[in-house]
Amino acid sequence: MITYRTTGPWGPGAGANLTPAQVDGNFYDVAQRVQYLEMHGIQPVQITSFQAVGNQLYIYMSDGTVNGPLLLPEVRWFFRGNWLPNTVYALNDVVAAPDSGIYLVIRTHTSGTAFSENANDGQGHNFYSLLMRPPAAVLPVGGLSGHVLTKNSSNNFDVAWKSVPPPAGGLTNQVLMKISDADRDAGWGYFTLDNLYDVLLVQDYPLRDGDYLRWSATRGQWTNQPRPIFNVVTSTSWDPVVGDEGSFMVLTNGTTATNIIIPNNTTQPFAVGSELHIHQDGTGRVTIVGEEGVTLRYHASFAPILAGQYATATVKKTATNVWRLFGLLAGPL
Repeated sequence: MITYRTTGPWGPGAGANLTPAQVDGNFYDVAQRVQYLEMHGIQPVQITSFQAVGNQLYIYMSDGTVNGPLLLPEVRWFFRGNWLPNTVYALNDVVAAPDSGIYLVIRTHTSGTAFSENANDGQGHNFYSLLMRPPAAVLPVGGLSGHVLTKNSSNNFDVAWKSVPPPAGGLTNQVLMKISDADRDAGWGYFTLDNLYDVLLVQDYPLRDGDYLRWSATRGQWTNQPRPIFNVVTSTSWDPVVGDEGSFMVLTNGTTATNIIIPNNTTQPFAVGSELHIHQDGTGRVTIVGEEGVTLRYHASFAPILAGQYATATVKKTATNVWRLFGLLAGPL
């Protein structure tokens, strides 16, 4: 405790000169206080936390005081969508660029004809600042089985799932064909009989050496056709159908009379030039008759009847519904 000589704001004094002991006691008291301060420095007031409410900031201190509210500056961005050429852009506009990046406009300008992230005013002041860009390894969504990733344009990352496109080039009437067994190794070429290999055809007859291709426009199919030799068939009767061309029918009709009916083109569209060969093996009369609408032409000195046992005649189609009959025919009845 400090002893004062006089009375003042510090309180009553001793009213007389201090003794040496009182003076030393005052110095000792002050020294003790200084020593305490040296050993226990004064702790500064520190920030304990912040709080933002809207655009106002509050700072809370360790001594319980609060600084604030402090007004925070606001930056407003204007989202303009996809970047467009020859368009005025202002400060803080945000655009989606063709390179898939999102850019902030940092300088008012009129865009050029093509986007460049390094576009500037010619004095080193860039127009754009990159905000974000999707990773280069991200694949587009969608796509179907067998689709491949294809570039849509020369722009970076502008890709999409598409079906495998045919190779470029090729001439009129060429077809796409495999060049080798390697995947996707194909090219344009002309289709010829040499290219058929294992192409599956409709088989109207058992396959034999010497068969050739025949196109049926009515059926819209290719079929094998036997080489032009007699196709020997044996039966007691015969109703010719397409595919019987060139057949040599041995009629085992015995003593029974039978008619061979030449069909109308609407029911059996035989090709013009087709031939049917009829051989009578029995003694029963064999008559060749044209279906309704069919004209059967033969010499006036004969009848459309085979001459008898072992006689042979031929009918040949010469027009849509016109057939010519010739061979061993009987005389007029």
